[in-house]
Amino acid sequence: MNWSVGIEQKLPGALLARAEVLQKRVKDQFAYANETSPGALSGTYRLSSSREDHDDLFEVDLRRTFTGGYTLFGAYTHSSAHTNKAIDYLPTITDFGPQQGGPLPWDEPNRVLSWGWLPVALPYFRKRWDFVYTADWHTGVPYTAISADQQVVGAAGGRRFPNLTSFSPGLEWRFHFRGSNFGLRGVLENATDSGNPAVVNRVVDSPQFGAFSEFEGRSFTARIRLISSGR
Repeated sequence: MNWSVGIEQKLPGALLARAEVLQKRVKDQFAYANETSPGALSGTYRLSSSREDHDDLFEVDLRRTFTGGYTLFGAYTHSSAHTNKAIDYLPTITDFGPQQGGPLPWDEPNRVLSWGWLPVALPYFRKRWDFVYTADWHTGVPYTAISADQQVVGAAGGRRFPNLTSFSPGLEWRFHFRGSNFGLRGVLENATDSGNPAVVNRVVDSPQFGAFSEFEGRSFTARIRLISSGR
Protein backbone atom coordinates (compact mmCIF):
# COMPACT_ATOMS: atom_id res chain seq x y z
CA MET A 1 0.00 0.00 0.00
CA ASN A 2 1.44 3.33 -1.08
CA TRP A 3 0.16 6.80 -0.33
CA SER A 4 1.59 10.28 -0.62
CA VAL A 5 0.49 13.87 -0.14
CA GLY A 6 2.25 17.00 -1.32
CA ILE A 7 1.90 20.74 -1.51
CA GLU A 8 3.41 23.30 -3.89
CA GLN A 9 3.67 27.04 -3.36
CA LYS A 10 5.07 29.80 -5.53
CA LEU A 11 7.30 32.10 -3.48
CA PRO A 12 8.68 35.59 -4.15
CA GLY A 13 11.62 35.68 -6.51
CA ALA A 14 10.07 33.12 -8.92
CA LEU A 15 10.85 30.29 -6.51
CA LEU A 16 8.68 27.19 -6.56
CA ALA A 17 8.63 25.27 -3.26
CA ARG A 18 7.30 21.75 -2.83
CA ALA A 19 6.93 19.43 0.15
CA GLU A 20 5.86 15.78 0.04
CA VAL A 21 5.23 12.98 2.51
CA LEU A 22 5.25 9.39 1.21
CA GLN A 23 4.64 6.07 2.93
CA LYS A 24 4.95 2.55 1.55
CA ARG A 25 3.84 -0.59 3.37
CA VAL A 26 4.51 -4.10 2.08
CA LYS A 27 3.06 -7.05 4.02
CA ASP A 28 2.84 -10.85 3.77
CA GLN A 29 6.23 -11.33 2.13
CA PHE A 30 8.09 -14.64 2.31
CA ALA A 31 10.79 -14.98 4.98
CA TYR A 32 12.58 -17.87 6.69
CA ALA A 33 12.96 -18.25 10.44
CA ASN A 34 14.87 -20.88 12.42
CA GLU A 35 12.14 -22.49 14.54
CA THR A 36 14.17 -25.09 16.44
CA SER A 37 17.39 -23.18 17.27
CA PRO A 38 16.91 -19.45 16.68
CA GLY A 39 20.46 -18.58 17.77
CA ALA A 40 22.28 -21.38 15.95
CA LEU A 41 23.38 -22.08 12.39
CA SER A 42 21.63 -25.44 12.17
CA GLY A 43 17.95 -26.12 12.69
CA THR A 44 14.63 -26.24 10.91
CA TYR A 45 13.93 -23.17 8.82
CA ARG A 46 10.27 -22.51 8.11
CA LEU A 47 9.07 -20.35 5.23
CA SER A 48 6.23 -18.03 6.23
CA SER A 49 4.62 -14.86 4.93
CA SER A 50 5.49 -12.77 7.96
CA ARG A 51 7.83 -10.14 6.53
CA GLU A 52 6.77 -6.49 6.56
CA ASP A 53 8.68 -3.58 5.02
CA HIS A 54 8.09 0.05 5.97
CA ASP A 55 9.30 3.01 3.89
CA ASP A 56 8.70 6.58 5.08
CA LEU A 57 9.89 9.69 3.28
CA PHE A 58 9.65 13.44 3.74
CA GLU A 59 11.08 15.72 1.05
CA VAL A 60 11.22 19.48 0.56
CA ASP A 61 12.68 21.13 -2.54
CA LEU A 62 13.12 24.54 -4.16
CA ARG A 63 13.29 25.26 -7.88
CA ARG A 64 14.14 28.49 -9.66
CA THR A 65 13.61 28.73 -13.44
CA PHE A 66 15.25 31.58 -15.34
CA THR A 67 14.76 33.03 -18.82
CA GLY A 68 15.68 30.51 -21.51
CA GLY A 69 14.72 27.54 -19.35
CA TYR A 70 17.83 27.68 -17.14
CA THR A 71 17.14 26.07 -13.76
CA LEU A 72 18.52 25.71 -10.25
CA PHE A 73 17.17 22.92 -8.05
CA GLY A 74 17.83 21.86 -4.46
CA ALA A 75 16.18 19.24 -2.23
CA TYR A 76 16.48 17.70 1.21
CA THR A 77 15.06 14.24 1.93
CA HIS A 78 14.62 12.52 5.28
CA SER A 79 13.64 8.88 4.97
CA SER A 80 13.50 5.54 6.74
CA ALA A 81 13.40 2.06 5.16
CA HIS A 82 13.09 -0.81 7.65
CA THR A 83 11.91 -4.41 7.76
CA ASN A 84 11.01 -6.83 10.54
CA LYS A 85 12.98 -9.64 8.79
CA ALA A 86 16.38 -8.18 7.97
CA ILE A 87 18.23 -11.46 7.35
CA ASP A 88 17.50 -12.94 3.94
CA TYR A 89 18.28 -16.67 4.24
CA LEU A 90 19.18 -18.29 0.92
CA PRO A 91 19.74 -21.93 -0.14
CA THR A 92 23.29 -21.03 -1.25
CA ILE A 93 25.92 -19.03 0.70
CA THR A 94 24.03 -16.83 3.13
CA ASP A 95 24.25 -15.02 6.46
CA PHE A 96 22.94 -16.89 9.51
CA GLY A 97 21.73 -15.65 12.85
CA PRO A 98 18.57 -14.91 14.80
CA GLN A 99 15.95 -13.33 12.57
CA GLN A 100 15.51 -9.68 13.51
CA GLY A 101 14.39 -6.28 12.35
CA GLY A 102 16.74 -3.78 10.75
CA PRO A 103 17.28 -1.31 7.92
CA LEU A 104 16.76 -2.25 4.29
CA PRO A 105 19.80 -2.07 1.96
CA TRP A 106 18.67 1.26 0.49
CA ASP A 107 18.06 2.99 3.83
CA GLU A 108 19.56 6.51 3.56
CA PRO A 109 18.09 8.65 6.39
CA ASN A 110 19.39 11.99 5.06
CA ARG A 111 20.06 13.23 1.54
CA VAL A 112 20.83 16.63 0.02
CA LEU A 113 20.64 16.91 -3.77
CA SER A 114 21.17 19.87 -6.06
CA TRP A 115 21.53 20.31 -9.80
CA GLY A 116 21.67 23.29 -12.11
CA TRP A 117 21.84 24.46 -15.70
CA LEU A 118 23.10 28.01 -16.22
CA PRO A 119 24.60 30.12 -19.03
CA VAL A 120 28.34 30.71 -19.01
CA ALA A 121 28.65 34.37 -17.97
CA LEU A 122 31.32 35.31 -20.52
CA PRO A 123 30.50 37.37 -23.67
CA TYR A 124 32.05 34.98 -26.21
CA PHE A 125 30.62 31.82 -24.64
CA ARG A 126 27.19 33.05 -23.54
CA LYS A 127 25.25 32.09 -26.68
CA ARG A 128 26.58 28.57 -27.20
CA TRP A 129 27.95 27.33 -23.87
CA ASP A 130 26.13 26.32 -20.70
CA PHE A 131 27.38 25.31 -17.24
CA VAL A 132 25.79 22.21 -15.65
CA TYR A 133 26.37 20.51 -12.33
CA THR A 134 25.05 17.85 -9.95
CA ALA A 135 25.84 17.79 -6.22
CA ASP A 136 24.79 14.85 -4.04
CA TRP A 137 25.34 14.00 -0.38
CA HIS A 138 23.62 11.24 1.56
CA THR A 139 24.01 8.96 4.55
CA GLY A 140 25.96 5.78 3.85
CA VAL A 141 23.96 2.60 3.22
CA PRO A 142 23.92 -0.13 5.91
CA TYR A 143 25.78 -3.44 5.96
CA THR A 144 25.89 -6.43 8.32
CA ALA A 145 29.05 -7.68 10.03
CA ILE A 146 29.59 -11.47 9.95
CA SER A 147 32.06 -14.01 11.33
CA ALA A 148 34.21 -16.33 9.23
CA ASP A 149 31.43 -18.98 9.32
CA GLN A 150 28.83 -16.52 7.98
CA GLN A 151 27.14 -15.88 11.33
CA VAL A 152 25.74 -12.41 11.91
CA VAL A 153 27.72 -10.39 14.48
CA GLY A 154 25.80 -7.65 16.23
CA ALA A 155 22.66 -6.11 14.78
CA ALA A 156 21.66 -6.75 11.17
CA GLY A 157 22.49 -3.63 9.18
CA GLY A 158 24.18 -2.23 12.29
CA ARG A 159 27.11 -0.68 10.40
CA ARG A 160 27.19 1.77 7.53
CA PHE A 161 29.33 2.83 4.59
CA PRO A 162 30.79 6.35 4.79
CA ASN A 163 28.52 9.19 3.79
CA LEU A 164 28.53 9.67 0.01
CA THR A 165 29.68 13.02 -1.37
CA SER A 166 29.71 13.78 -5.09
CA PHE A 167 30.06 17.01 -7.08
CA SER A 168 30.03 16.78 -10.88
CA PRO A 169 30.40 20.00 -12.92
CA GLY A 170 30.36 20.17 -16.69
CA LEU A 171 30.00 22.26 -19.84
CA GLU A 172 27.64 21.85 -22.77
CA TRP A 173 28.28 23.24 -26.24
CA ARG A 174 25.18 23.79 -28.38
CA PHE A 175 25.58 23.54 -32.15
CA HIS A 176 23.46 23.33 -35.31
CA PHE A 177 23.83 20.42 -37.74
CA ARG A 178 21.63 19.59 -40.78
CA GLY A 179 18.58 21.43 -39.55
CA SER A 180 18.73 20.18 -35.96
CA ASN A 181 20.14 21.56 -32.71
CA PHE A 182 22.41 19.37 -30.62
CA GLY A 183 24.22 19.64 -27.32
CA LEU A 184 27.66 18.14 -26.67
CA ARG A 185 28.10 17.80 -22.92
CA GLY A 186 31.22 16.91 -20.97
CA VAL A 187 31.05 16.27 -17.22
CA LEU A 188 33.80 15.73 -14.66
CA GLU A 189 32.18 13.09 -12.46
CA ASN A 190 33.06 13.24 -8.76
CA ALA A 191 35.33 16.22 -9.31
CA THR A 192 36.34 16.32 -5.63
CA ASP A 193 37.63 12.73 -5.93
CA SER A 194 35.62 11.64 -2.89
CA GLY A 195 36.18 8.01 -1.94
CA ASN A 196 32.60 6.68 -2.09
CA PRO A 197 33.57 2.97 -1.74
CA ALA A 198 31.41 0.21 -3.21
CA VAL A 199 32.76 -2.77 -1.20
CA VAL A 200 33.57 -3.37 2.48
CA ASN A 201 35.29 -6.25 4.27
CA ARG A 202 32.57 -7.22 6.74
CA VAL A 203 34.21 -10.35 8.24
CA VAL A 204 35.08 -9.52 11.86
CA ASP A 205 37.71 -12.31 12.00
CA SER A 206 39.70 -10.67 9.20
CA PRO A 207 42.61 -8.30 9.96
CA GLN A 208 41.12 -6.01 7.30
CA PHE A 209 37.66 -5.93 8.89
CA GLY A 210 35.92 -2.65 8.10
CA ALA A 211 38.29 -1.79 5.25
CA PHE A 212 36.58 -0.24 2.21
CA SER A 213 37.58 -0.75 -1.42
CA GLU A 214 36.54 -0.15 -5.05
CA PHE A 215 36.40 3.61 -4.64
CA GLU A 216 34.48 5.64 -7.17
CA GLY A 217 37.28 8.03 -8.08
CA ARG A 218 37.19 10.83 -10.63
CA SER A 219 36.11 10.28 -14.24
CA PHE A 220 35.05 12.17 -17.35
CA THR A 221 31.93 11.45 -19.38
CA ALA A 222 30.66 12.94 -22.64
CA ARG A 223 27.36 12.65 -24.46
CA ILE A 224 25.45 14.23 -27.35
CA ARG A 225 21.77 15.08 -26.99
CA LEU A 226 19.21 16.22 -29.54
CA ILE A 227 17.75 19.57 -28.42
CA SER A 228 15.36 20.19 -31.32
CA SER A 229 14.77 18.76 -34.76
CA GLY A 230 14.18 20.82 -37.89
CA ARG A 231 12.10 18.05 -39.48
